[in-house]
Amino acid sequence: GFSSHFAKELSSRLANWEEKPYSQFNWKPIAIAGVTLLVTFLVADITLRVLHVVHSFPLLPSFFQLTGFCYTLWFGWKRVLFHKNRKQLGKQWNTLKTTVLGEPTEPETPQPTLSPVAEPQILLQDETELVLAKHLLQLTDVLKEVEQDLLPNRLCQYLFELSQKFNQFYDRCPVLQAEEPLRTSRLMLCDTTARTLKLGLSLLGIPVLERM
Repeated sequence: GFSSHFAKELSSRLANWEEKPYSQFNWKPIAIAGVTLLVTFLVADITLRVLHVVHSFPLLPSFFQLTGFCYTLWFGWKRVLFHKNRKQLGKQWNTLKTTVLGEPTEPETPQPTLSPVAEPQILLQDETELVLAKHLLQLTDVLKEVEQDLLPNRLCQYLFELSQKFNQFYDRCPVLQAEEPLRTSRLMLCDTTARTLKLGLSLLGIPVLERM
């Protein structure tokens, strides 16, 4: 299927990825990373100051702590505490893996009367495309860790990092304006990312909007 071909082609591209020569090295990602790091420090400083102001109010910290504690109890009661719910959660994880990565299928023999159709290629020309593709391939390992350790916060962290890496990719790489076959490759990345986020959030009991 579409997703299984995407994962197979993506793994092949990553295996053959070669580092660029020093003379052709693109310094732009490093500059962007430096600016991003600086902005991160500034945002962290502002956030700490805001939290300090929030903590000056006597009821707000207790309210936030109570909200987080109640959500943890609700999630543990609904998903982890009972064997039936854990079994249901495991089925949802399997559904997520099947939907995103596709089921293993036997290669179909082409009909002799039909011309073979070229399958879309995965092109990873920009550094942000490579980073996003690598993160998408970590989904199976993350689900195994969550299933073994019963720690859903690892899935939350994975989805949060996935959204960050997709935003960086979308900011750097034009999708609809790109020429073929690069346009199809980037549309495949967008589609796989969207379905991964949607199904991952559904495992956490968080509804997803179809459009914003």
